Amino acid sequence: MEELPQGPLAQGNKEHGTGRVVTSWERLSTRFVHRSSHFELYEDILQLPNGETMLYTRFESPPFSTVVPVTDEGEIVFVDNYRPPVGESLLELPGGMMDPGETPRQTALRELEEETGYRAKKLVLLGWFYPSPHISSHRGNLFMARNLVKGKARPEESEGLRTILLPVRDAYKKLRAGQIHQSTAMLGLFMAEPFMTELKPRLRA
Repeated sequence: MEELPQGPLAQGNKEHGTGRVVTSWERLSTRFVHRSSHFELYEDILQLPNGETMLYTRFESPPFSTVVPVTDEGEIVFVDNYRPPVGESLLELPGGMMDPGETPRQTALRELEEETGYRAKKLVLLGWFYPSPHISSHRGNLFMARNLVKGKARPEESEGLRTILLPVRDAYKKLRAGQIHQSTAMLGLFMAEPFMTELKPRLRA
């Protein structure tokens, strides 16, 4: 099987899950199609277990980190982020792609401070996941941040972000009512929920 081409944007996605490989799809050839500032596009010719071949398009991008930040007052720090493809602003958690040489933890701390101004004294790894395994090998890392110190946000010029603080109870009410639609935010809240028991009873989800 040919080695998966790894352009500069795909670096950091080398650690894969431990899922059992049921069948082998042999990669007969790969064609590089396009590179942008955040993505690389490839077309593969794959041979299926039954001998047939198919064209398979995939993209690669750097891994990313997302943070569930919880203040001492029991509020979750969200960002209101406009997303051009869907034409609306979404309630999201702070996060972004890893810069070259960064660890997932460093990315989480940097993105949290840049997007919201908050610095975290405590950061807990919740886990990692493949957000789009049907079209990419890139991976996301989830963290929970506590003991926050408020500072000044420094978002990128292209990011029209607005910080929103929601009490933990209200955030989970929105989640369960189907009012949060960004997948990473949904998964982050789900993964962080067991840790919410550490909060005072009146602040828990």
